[in-house]
Amino acid sequence: MQGLFSCIPEEHVDYCFEESYPVNTFDFVENVIFEFIKHSYYESLPKHSLRHYVPYSADEDDHSERMRFQRSLNYAQHYKDLNYDAMGRANNWDSQIMKDYECLLKKDMGKMKSRIEGYELSEMDIFEHENIQNLRIIKSIVEQRLCSSKKVSNRDFIDIFTEYDNWVIDLINDSKKSQDKMLFNSMAYFTIEWKYSLEFIYSVADYMEKNNIEEADQLVLRALALPLSFQSRLGVPMSGDNRMIKERQRLIPDFISKESYSPVMKIYIDKYVEIVGLIMIFNNLTSVDGGLYKDWFKRNTDKNDWVSFLEEFDLFSTWHKKEWTNKKISLVRKLIKQMYPFIF
Repeated sequence: MQGLFSCIPEEHVDYCFEESYPVNTFDFVENVIFEFIKHSYYESLPKHSLRHYVPYSADEDDHSERMRFQRSLNYAQHYKDLNYDAMGRANNWDSQIMKDYECLLKKDMGKMKSRIEGYELSEMDIFEHENIQNLRIIKSIVEQRLCSSKKVSNRDFIDIFTEYDNWVIDLINDSKKSQDKMLFNSMAYFTIEWKYSLEFIYSVADYMEKNNIEEADQLVLRALALPLSFQSRLGVPMSGDNRMIKERQRLIPDFISKESYSPVMKIYIDKYVEIVGLIMIFNNLTSVDGGLYKDWFKRNTDKNDWVSFLEEFDLFSTWHKKEWTNKKISLVRKLIKQMYPFIF
């Protein structure tokens, strides 16, 4: 642990992790280790062309399945393009910041080398492309329908969430069958939760209903769950994804209240954002022996280590069995609209 913090000014570490703050160094290190495991796992997955995942049918003239799959990829890419555009406008198209979002861009198939290589996709890439089509809840969010009672009735709202809950239950049960399933299913669930914050939104709504809170501060919600772009106290601009999915649920009672955005709350949020920034540093910038920490981690750990950590870290603990009331449905709709005011 000491080695991780050796490259960060001591006063900054003290500021982020002062004794009274609800996120401590252990929480931080756990999240860094998880990010390293995620990187190592993704790097270990073999990549193939689209044809590998969608073989041609026996009838050589029947390309319906391949075309369906291609439409799914195009559909997902459309929303990635919108997301990239939204991030660009939010950051004034700063070239340094936008490098972090280049992964959203479609591969340029106009280049001869790209046409020869084709799409290089892993099984996890395929999952991420397909989930918008396969999970109604994701499609309903990115199309801004779930937040509207006129577009999705309360009955349909519950059905959509039930479908999603059953999907998570299947992931949980399936993950117990093998190490490979534990890794894949954990990453699949994590991907959905950090991108769309479904459990976080439900947990916030549940807390608000129980404590008669009518409105959650939009700045607080976005600081806890959405991509961040900010000027760090370290004196450098930072941008990236906000993925502490366990901590943000645990912090709901500390951050969601009837009071407006107070000076104390501003300090709490600032600390949280700086801690997310530290994770960005260790995930992308910190070098060990001329390389990155995450690459050193990949070389010196294996699947057994990753699974052992995930069993203890237990990402699935952030999932909740849902209990719906009309009030809670209304709060969830409002929270989705606050957090995602633009179409993805």
